[in-house]
This record gives sequence, C-alpha cells and structure tokens, in this order.
Amino acid sequence: MEHKKLLIGLLVFGIMLFMGCTSGGCSTDKQCKEWQQCDLAKKQCVLKEGYCMTDDQCNDSLKMCSQQTHLCTYLSGRCREDSDCEGWQLCSAATNECKPKAGFCDSDTMCDPAFEMCSPAKHKCVPKPGKCRDQFDCESWQLCNTTTLACYALPERCDVEADCPGWETCNTTTHYCKLRPGFCNTDGECEKWQTCSNILHRCEAGSGKCTTNADCEGWQDCNSTSHVCTAKLGFCNDFRGCKDYETCEPTTHTCKAETGFCSSNNDCGPWQSCDQKTHKCETKAGYCGTNEECNYDEECDIRTGSPTIYTCISITCGSNADCPVGTRCDINTNRCVNV
Repeated sequence: MEHKKLLIGLLVFGIMLFMGCTSGGCSTDKQCKEWQQCDLAKKQCVLKEGYCMTDDQCNDSLKMCSQQTHLCTYLSGRCREDSDCEGWQLCSAATNECKPKAGFCDSDTMCDPAFEMCSPAKHKCVPKPGKCRDQFDCESWQLCNTTTLACYALPERCDVEADCPGWETCNTTTHYCKLRPGFCNTDGECEKWQTCSNILHRCEAGSGKCTTNADCEGWQDCNSTSHVCTAKLGFCNDFRGCKDYETCEPTTHTCKAETGFCSSNNDCGPWQSCDQKTHKCETKAGYCGTNEECNYDEECDIRTGSPTIYTCISITCGSNADCPVGTRCDINTNRCVNV
C-alpha cells in the first residue's frame, strides 16, 4: 500500500512539474512555460489560447499538436490551401494533400527509371549519379559524353580505380590517381640508392647497388647499410681487399700471394717455410733448393723419389759407400751417378 502511495505521489508531482509549477503553484506568467500562463485563481500554469498539449486539442483531423512549439500544425503532406504546402507543391482540394507542381517530383517513380531520379534538394527529376545531359550534370573532375549520356573522368582524374594505370589507385576524395604502396613514377620516389623502373614502376637497386644478396655475385653479400655488394669473408673484390703482399685472383676472387711472396708454407717449395714477418719463402735449415745453397763439393739433390731430396749431397766419391742410396760411384769421374 505504501508503495502504491509513493507512485501516485510521484505521478502527481510529475504532472504539476510538466504544467510549469510545483506544489507551490504560480503567481506570475514568468513561472510558467512560454506556451502557458498563470491562472491566478488556481495558482496553476494553464495553456495560453491557441496553444495545445495533445492532438485532440487541435479539433482538426488534418492537424497534430507539435510537442516542440505546442501549436497545431498540419500533418506531414496535408493541407487546405496552397500556402500550407512547400513552394514546389500545390494543395489538392480533393484529398487535402500537398502534391508536386508541374515539373516537380516527390519520388523517383515520377522520373525516367532508366536515367533519372528525384532530387531531394531540388524536387526535380535529374540524371542519376554518373548520368548526364550536359557538362554541368557531372562533377568538376568529369566531362559528359553527350552520346552515351554518361560522365567520365578527365585525364589524370578518376572516379574508380579502373580509371588509373595498374600501378596507381583512385583517391576517391580528391579524384586524382595516386601511387599504390610500393610503386613509383620517378626516381625521386625511391631511396637514394634506387631507381624507378619504367616498366614495372617499382624501385630497384641502381647501378652498382643492391637490395638483397641475390643482386650480388656468389662471392659477395649485400651491405644493408651502404647497399653495395661487398666480398664475403675469405673473398675479395680487388687488390684493396687483400694484404700488401697479396693480389686478388680475378677468377676465384680470393687473395693470393704475389710472385716471390707467401701467405703460408703451402706457397713455398718443400724445402722452404714462409717467414710470417717478411712473407717470403726461406730455405729450411739442412735443406736446399739450388746448388748455390750447398758447399763447393756438394750439390742439391732434387731427384724425384730420392730419400735425400732437397738436401746437399757430396759430388765426389771413392766408392759406392760415399754415394746416397740409389746411386753408385763412377770411378772414372769420381762422381755419384744413378744406378
């Protein structure tokens, strides 16, 4: 019961508040809404003459009470006189409805369905979007083909992507063709180390430059900072990639010791070793490569397969015992000769 009393109280308060006064009532018109006045006898806000709160208070089947102005206004599209309608309409005395004047429209059904539509702004039949009778039916970036009655984009302008080259897309705000991401028209749209391909319209590595290792030779890698092909570890582009005593071998692109120099013992003869300070081949102790490295009565043994190869051997003998294995003493010359 208490709950019901509370609801009734809130409802009464709401009605009084809507009427423009509270439980205290009113004493002047200023305490009421613009469309109300104060009934001093009742101390309540009441409707001014000519105003309404509900449709019934209009007493007219063609009118309704506007909840914004609290005035009785004609229902949408209803009338009794031409002045009750829009400027492009006349009032039909038979139906009390506003109808378009001659040459005007209020729906697409009054226009040519294949070509026209009813403009909601002009209330006239106009060409549908993309259709035209003259140049002014088209947008500023278009021209009218008066044979096909269709608008088409001006050169270098566009309506859709199909109006642009394959490497561009249509900016539907400016109606200019713009580059698709990753494509180019000029070198200036590429990095400094790239050029724009006139065929593919893509930025490519310029002459002597690279994007990936695939742009380089097999013995090179692409430097991701300078975008220049550089020799891999153990390889060389030219002599500048080698040490002072080396040269860059043009076939293998590896550094090779110049004639008379060495990088390791492998660059020297079997009787030599590579001096890592001078990078020159030096004769090992106890070995020889030429007779000049032996005593006057010796010669350098350079015989293939000889057990004393690359050592100094005596060049005179008195018997076979004085000769190296595999040789004998020639008693006529007193020299060791092959068996």
